[in-house]
Amino acid sequence: MGQVFSLTFDKSDLESSSDADISEQAFASEVGLSEPKGSSDIDGLSSDNDNNGQASTSNNDENGQGSSSNNGEINEVESSKYLRTERVYSSKNDKTSEDITSKNPRTEEEDDFRGPLGRISPSKKRSYLIILSVVIITILLAIIIPLSVHFTLRGTKNSSSSSTTLSFSTTFSTTEEKIDYIIKLTFPESEYENAIGTPQYKAFNWLVTSYYNDTNNSDDLLQESKKILPQFVLKTLYYSTVDEDDEFGGWIEKDNWVNGSSEECDWYGIMCAADGDVVGINLSNNHLVGGIPSELTALKGLIKLEFSYNELTSISSSIGRFDKLSSLEIHHNDMMGQLPSEVIEISHNLLTDDEKAVIEILSPTFMELEQNIFVRSAQYEAFKWVVNHAAAFDNLDGCQNKMAQQYSLSTLFFATNGQHWNRKENWENDQDECNWNWVYTGGFTRGISCNKAGEVTSMKLGINNMEGTIPFEIGYLTSLTWLDLSHNYLDSFIVSEIGQLTNLSGLFLQGNRITGTIPSSLAQLTNLKYLRLDHTELSGTIPIELYNNTWKVSRSGNILGPTVDCDRVECEFCSCL
Repeated sequence: MGQVFSLTFDKSDLESSSDADISEQAFASEVGLSEPKGSSDIDGLSSDNDNNGQASTSNNDENGQGSSSNNGEINEVESSKYLRTERVYSSKNDKTSEDITSKNPRTEEEDDFRGPLGRISPSKKRSYLIILSVVIITILLAIIIPLSVHFTLRGTKNSSSSSTTLSFSTTFSTTEEKIDYIIKLTFPESEYENAIGTPQYKAFNWLVTSYYNDTNNSDDLLQESKKILPQFVLKTLYYSTVDEDDEFGGWIEKDNWVNGSSEECDWYGIMCAADGDVVGINLSNNHLVGGIPSELTALKGLIKLEFSYNELTSISSSIGRFDKLSSLEIHHNDMMGQLPSEVIEISHNLLTDDEKAVIEILSPTFMELEQNIFVRSAQYEAFKWVVNHAAAFDNLDGCQNKMAQQYSLSTLFFATNGQHWNRKENWENDQDECNWNWVYTGGFTRGISCNKAGEVTSMKLGINNMEGTIPFEIGYLTSLTWLDLSHNYLDSFIVSEIGQLTNLSGLFLQGNRITGTIPSSLAQLTNLKYLRLDHTELSGTIPIELYNNTWKVSRSGNILGPTVDCDRVECEFCSCL
């Protein structure tokens, strides 16, 4: 049976030992070394503090080292080694050795880890930390991977040297699942599969039945998305703007949109870059009806959009998100409703500096100028004319009135088919609108006349093959005293802005196809002496406010008053025809 030695020593002795010493004692214990060589017994050592701090109770030599045996001197380092060897040995054979354990207690950090459920051994601590790390990493991967796939599929590759590509394989049991997965990544809130009859529903079903790719030969989902997504977007555009009940078949040109090439770059009006990305759509003058859908913004590479000369009624505000667009043409869509502010903003940003300068001058006078010039036919053409002739003005800041008159008259010209008027001498060929006139035999001047201040006071365009509508911009010509548009082919209705022409003494609209009711704003024309509304399709009531006007009196002394079709117009003081 091994001996147990009881030693008393200073704690500083233990602290001065290195980790290498501890390993050496552990090894000595394992091989059975229980006593130091040259000694049969080791006396206990005690340490006390003297006046200077520390002193040894054993016999010390000059260097402070003492012998603990009768056979020779053992230095303090060797004693420390044997003490630790004995401690390891005795701890294995006698668990009740309190002297050793009480002199060198291990801290909680060395022996165990105190967790929320009690003390945990270091090995268990490591296991728990590993498990916790695995759980956290798994959660993060579950979040990061889908997001990475989503944003990568939506991204565009503009530079092969700098862009990062993502190519991965996945399995779909049907082509329908693949198409649905790709579309939902870009349009997660879309419910096309349940919205039967919508353009999105029709586009999805067309892809399912017409997609020509063999799913067994391609497992690159990113590459697949570059084909499926653009086709879904373009087919949604098609079904949103085609009148399938039209007797002429809807769109005028639709090569490969319905049947034909599976490559969207071969479809009529579609322009693609070298890498196959759709960069342009030109469907002008193609009998498009309805509205431009929001899905179009998924084509991030678009730089050109042309939908002019159609019958569109709306356009999505999301068009304003295009950051590469350099051309947006939606003019000559007179059925268009109110343009979203986002579309107006991006359209304005695409204007030239000269165009922006003219808009700045005209906007205070025509409050919805941009709302109209971007989509309305006549307003667009008139604006272009003014811009092209603005350079003739020496000072744009001082020509607001002249420019506004030219814009108003030009709008009338384009709104009433001015290119086919019977007489249009000098109309828009001269910089000065006061010269837009001609002289008949006998010296009668027709066309535009102005006063000395250069303000338009007379417009005589009767019997001139005018066809179309009277634009509301005519209300700006407040100096007009005479307006004769009689015996033409004007249709639609009388715009209420005519009531702003308070200086009018003569208004002649007879012999046209004008329909609708007589606007109440005519009550403001208190200077009228002549009013001809007969031989039209007008109905309603002549405002009673006009009764006190100083009307033209006939030779027989009768007040002629307004002339109307009394079977459709109520008027107590009018002449009937």
